[in-house]
Amino acid sequence: MVRRHTATVASLTEVQAAYLAGLVDGEGSILIAKAREGRNTWRLTISSTYRPVLEWCLLTIGAGSIVRANRYNPKHATAYWWQCYSWNAKAVLEQLLPYMLIKREKAKQMIQELDRIGTRAHALMLTAGS
Repeated sequence: MVRRHTATVASLTEVQAAYLAGLVDGEGSILIAKAREGRNTWRLTISSTYRPVLEWCLLTIGAGSIVRANRYNPKHATAYWWQCYSWNAKAVLEQLLPYMLIKREKAKQMIQELDRIGTRAHALMLTAGS
């Protein structure tokens, strides 16, 4: 597994954002994943059997990881996926949103929910500091 941990994702050019939006719309998923601690987390993924596309995603975005899928049928090609979670996923989707068509509403849902969580967390920090 290749992983890049960063506090922020890269600023994408218009062409990069449009290309990534097409990858997410066609080969990606935006979903809620169960975390080990019993809480939910949002995940953004792009799947492919052509690893260089996912390596480009990792280098261009500057965050996330590439994971190899288990292959159950030896006739099938090895599959991989690039993934990132929660705040990094939100930062990526905010840049892709103007170019997304198919998964646009799901992307908006993730962004809105994470905005609510962030606002709540910020309010709790302010209350705790008083």
